[in-house]
Amino acid sequence: MSKISLCGLESKPKLNGKEVSLVKYHDDRGRWEVELLGSLPMVDIFTIDWNDDWYEPLDEDKYPSLRKEKGPTFKEILDGKIEKFKLADTLLELKVVDCNGRRVCVFDADGKLLEELAGGHIPRQGNDVNQKSFPITFQKDPPDRGTLAVRPSNLKFREDDSVEKLRLRKVEMAVGANHAKPALDGQFGELGPFQASAHRWEVRPDSGSLWDVKVDGSPAPVLMKSTEVCDESTGTALIDPVKFAAWEHHQDGQALFATVDFAKGQVILEDEPSLFAPSDLDLMRLWHQSKQMAPEKNDILQSLCKGSDVLTKLCPGQELTRKAFLTASDDFQELKPNQQDLAWDLFRRVDHNGFSHSRVKGGHLLYLALARVNHSCKPNSITADPKLEVDSKRNGNGMTHDTFKKALIAQVPIHAGDEITISYLSDDELLEPTERRQRTIRDRWGFTCVCDRCRSEESDALLRTFCCTGGAPCKGTHGGSGTSLSACSVCGVVASQVETRLSDEKMHVDAYLDFMKNNLSDRILLQGKALPSLDPLVGIVEAAAMSGLAQSHWLVSKARFWISLIYEQDLRSGLTFEHLQPVLELEERVLGKQNSGRVELLADQLVNSRSLAEAFGYYVSVLQAVKLASPNQRPGDSDQCNRIRQKIRGVLDGGKLGKAGQGGYPAAK
Repeated sequence: MSKISLCGLESKPKLNGKEVSLVKYHDDRGRWEVELLGSLPMVDIFTIDWNDDWYEPLDEDKYPSLRKEKGPTFKEILDGKIEKFKLADTLLELKVVDCNGRRVCVFDADGKLLEELAGGHIPRQGNDVNQKSFPITFQKDPPDRGTLAVRPSNLKFREDDSVEKLRLRKVEMAVGANHAKPALDGQFGELGPFQASAHRWEVRPDSGSLWDVKVDGSPAPVLMKSTEVCDESTGTALIDPVKFAAWEHHQDGQALFATVDFAKGQVILEDEPSLFAPSDLDLMRLWHQSKQMAPEKNDILQSLCKGSDVLTKLCPGQELTRKAFLTASDDFQELKPNQQDLAWDLFRRVDHNGFSHSRVKGGHLLYLALARVNHSCKPNSITADPKLEVDSKRNGNGMTHDTFKKALIAQVPIHAGDEITISYLSDDELLEPTERRQRTIRDRWGFTCVCDRCRSEESDALLRTFCCTGGAPCKGTHGGSGTSLSACSVCGVVASQVETRLSDEKMHVDAYLDFMKNNLSDRILLQGKALPSLDPLVGIVEAAAMSGLAQSHWLVSKARFWISLIYEQDLRSGLTFEHLQPVLELEERVLGKQNSGRVELLADQLVNSRSLAEAFGYYVSVLQAVKLASPNQRPGDSDQCNRIRQKIRGVLDGGKLGKAGQGGYPAAK
């Protein structure tokens, strides 16, 4: 886990490296107040440099006296120290160690100086007579745990590297003499993601002397079958981590299942696109791509669901029917009727099953493996775009070849035999009741969701919450499910006026959805318009509260989120923080996770209000969440991670964040 440790302390060097937690930043002093964690070191009180002259041999005939000149004895120096530090009543609490940290016996059980030391000498044995001088230190137990004031420069942040370790797996290649690259046999490398389109593992060899290298000189990855790769520690051959098999919820459907266990944050697979559909609806370009597909891939394409009879994703902000497509595309009009049917079905399949990509401006890509991953309203995995890596392939213009891969990442622990699912809905849409989610999925994709969350009668009770009807002192809630309300979660009272409350809920939901459609729809946001006035949203929230909807109700939480964005636009950090919290609590309660972008925004507001210790904790959680969702083999190697690191360092430096929430240090060039 992430830690903060002390460094560069000159007055208290024993505390360097000790882990601390942040308590508060004091602007007037420019110091952090921190609390030490773990066991504390002993406190050094004073040190006496042991002098060989204090050794007086017992057998003067055998060992002549070492004292060359008169001077203070050990007892005399010790008595002076005890008097100076006022330790006479606490001698039993003192501990004495030598220069190696080993205990030295100086006092007896009653706290009196040992007789031989009081006499100015101690007995020797063997070669001890030749022992050199050394310091002995008197210590006492550390004080009760308290806080310490340190400079920002004395704080060192060490981020959690568990995700990096999770993805670092060493393997041995066992390819045999008949392999295309027999020199790889017996060599070791780092295991990369499973490539679904090739049914091969990506392996990064430890050395590039026997195979291709990338442009930067590092070894280029090689693709290998599972039977050609062995785990370095166990020597057992790998197996394909996933498989497609019959789906129990549909007679002819298939689903993706795990054949091995996946930890949270582990990359399940990577997939390359088979088709690209541009946003300008270039029919002939897509048509030619489909004709060049291999027969086995074309069979998979034909098996994909066509969805509804309109195009939605390929035309952002609008829905395109076949008739409208016929009018918009000259190529489509020139096709024969049967060819028009095939072309329309092709566009529908890409529109229904395609994905956007962060490095593709306009248009969608079809990934044949990811297209067959089923939807769930509480998915166990997510998709993301791996960072573009420089490789040995080059186009004629010298630009790096980009395959536009997409990765599938475990969002929670997944066990062998579990179905792997993703969400077709956005995070915002997942925070809506079953009826609304089902309607959106039917309208957009033409099927009815049968995930565990949609089949659970209790799932909506977490979203539709109503204030207790038993009286004002009770802070419990009734959960809504269908046309009924549950008993109060605190006092257990049975809900009253159920029909009235449900009717009022529908009225407020309709008002909110109408406002969103006219002011905050995707079409309006894509046009770059400013956020609307605050008053209508505040009115919806106040009216909902008057009708008995709880502050944890999905409608109230989502409306307050949009209110927080308007306050953030007006630089009102306190109100932004206040209205942002309910939607984060709703996400945690319903989905078991929080949107990292919203948490980062929350931390920004804490920085602006000078709650730096709390902001630090949120930034650290965002950094870990971003790394867990990162598709890169080096999960911390991304612009987003670097941005969060700058903000963390900015907080440790005393909250040096700009107005736009930029970090305290400039980005590395």
